[in-house]
Amino acid sequence: MTLLSIIIPVYNDKDHIDYCLKSVLNQSITDYEVICVDDCSSDISYDKVRWYALNDSRVKPYQMKKNSGSGACRNLGLDVAQGEYIAFLDSDDYFPDDKSLEKLLDIAQEYNASLVRGNIQFEEYIEDEKNYKIHYGNGRFPQTDELKIYKSDAYGMPWYFYRNIFKKELFTDKNIRFPNLKRGQDTAFLANILNNIDYFVHVPVTSYAYRIPLENKLTTFDKFLAYSKSFYETLIYLKEDQFDKLIDDVINEFIKLEKREIPIEINNEEQLNKFNEMLNELDEYCKNTYSEKRYNKIKNSIDNLSKKAYETHKYAVSVIIPVYNVERYLTLCLNSIINQTLDRIEIICVEDCSPDSSKEIIKYFVEKDERVKLIENKENKGLGASRNVGLAHATGEYVIFIDSDDWLDKNTLKTLYDYSKENKLDVLMYKLINYDDLENKYYTQEYYDLNQLDKFKNKIFTYKDVPAADIFKLAVCAVNKLYSRNFLENINAKFPENIIHEDNPFFYHVFFEAKRMGIVDNHFYNRLRRQGSITTNDGPFVLGSVDISYQILEVFLNNGFYPEYKSSVLNYIVNFFRYRYDVINEKYRHTYYKKEKEFFYKLINEHELEKDLEDNLNKINKQYMKNILITENHDEFLKIINNK
Repeated sequence: MTLLSIIIPVYNDKDHIDYCLKSVLNQSITDYEVICVDDCSSDISYDKVRWYALNDSRVKPYQMKKNSGSGACRNLGLDVAQGEYIAFLDSDDYFPDDKSLEKLLDIAQEYNASLVRGNIQFEEYIEDEKNYKIHYGNGRFPQTDELKIYKSDAYGMPWYFYRNIFKKELFTDKNIRFPNLKRGQDTAFLANILNNIDYFVHVPVTSYAYRIPLENKLTTFDKFLAYSKSFYETLIYLKEDQFDKLIDDVINEFIKLEKREIPIEINNEEQLNKFNEMLNELDEYCKNTYSEKRYNKIKNSIDNLSKKAYETHKYAVSVIIPVYNVERYLTLCLNSIINQTLDRIEIICVEDCSPDSSKEIIKYFVEKDERVKLIENKENKGLGASRNVGLAHATGEYVIFIDSDDWLDKNTLKTLYDYSKENKLDVLMYKLINYDDLENKYYTQEYYDLNQLDKFKNKIFTYKDVPAADIFKLAVCAVNKLYSRNFLENINAKFPENIIHEDNPFFYHVFFEAKRMGIVDNHFYNRLRRQGSITTNDGPFVLGSVDISYQILEVFLNNGFYPEYKSSVLNYIVNFFRYRYDVINEKYRHTYYKKEKEFFYKLINEHELEKDLEDNLNKINKQYMKNILITENHDEFLKIINNK
């Protein structure tokens, strides 16, 4: 019978496996076997193991059929081990003392001990020094120079099992194995062993060198879930009265987990349910097993961890896409969203009774990606109303609006989300670039380049920091901004419905309410300029621009901003009237003229703004208003302006 079996799980450790195996083969004892279980490495680690096996018969290579984690690899090693004693070694660690195993085995045989423990050293890479530093022990497990027998409950937290050697009888008679966990399986494994022995012997020899990982190992949901569950599985093995102090140590470590930021993203309901199921099992076990005082201590942490998991589960960004008659462009738009580098998003498509195949395209994406959601309007409501519908269904921390014929660069949402989250922004603006589908070329415009905000790059600002004249030069479109959803809810921000230019009052409402705004200097948004789109179509709905202008003015009047901005806002509105009158189809101009006249009379008679109009409008705008007010009808107005 072999004296010692050394079990080494191997996974992608080509840079360390040589040093690891040499530290084994240099040991002073010779009666041992080295069981190397490769976990489907994608590098040359297994090839190296097989080379050592060809040159030393004590090295025995095995390979898992699929990647299963280090616990499963160790269990396979236990199943095939022939040794009277078992030692464990990770493939990126090593034995620092050539005589360490000999000394541990001598004591194990002398004291007939099922567990013999040595000291541990930690090897830490110091980035600033570009070198490794050795720590002998730590606060929990200091180096000790005394040979001593301890009761099993005196081990401390059941960590660093690999600095021990064990009698194989533990595993054959008690059928002890590593639990099926991706992370944290070591703790439960050692707790099970401590529960099955009466004592262990500590030997004053540094028996193990542990390389501290350079990266966080809890990088996926499965690993974080397993690590959290390991506390529950550890507690199961620790009986009250015998392991009271150790139980409190484990609970205290669990509380530390609750106080940490959850390092992964819980992306869907299924993962959230799995996490809560694990917490509920832990809660039920502790409630039925421990005293009320001890249970209440861990119960609070369970509740807080559940709350954090829910907060993490929430979508980072809700992408709201109103969809109407865009079958030619929708696939490009949706592909640009689902392929974002930020995964934790929901994509809310509000289908506005399109006569084409837009709905079928959305359904295809719904089947393809669970983050895509289809909401159907029962009747055609228009852009503003569809955006409001999307807002009502949004659950993300932040909200972004995308027009269904436009598209985003791949890193847009991650960049915007990270910047907004870091700076706790209400609104983050960014640039957009135009694409002419007729000439097949991109072009920028000063208006969408946000040049007026250049001085605020890498700064937080509010409307008070922006000169009044510049406010009305800013791009008011909804699509080049990321919004905090809580912020929009708190100010009850909504788009006007059944009307064109709904972005305008929405923008000014948001702009004046935001306490923290920022700007990102990137052309993330690709805006398609095409014939037939709302922004280029001059049909009868353009008449609504007069109503929108009144809603813009109301934002200023109702929120106390009018006195400070009256010159800018009044000139902005009349400039807007003049522009729209010039581009509107001639057959609607007489109606547009009437609506303008009604607008000016409303300002003069209901709001008593005649003096403000007289004092603040520039010469061109003032004359335009007077020409409307002094004429009886559109024909008279035409005669006046045509004679100028």
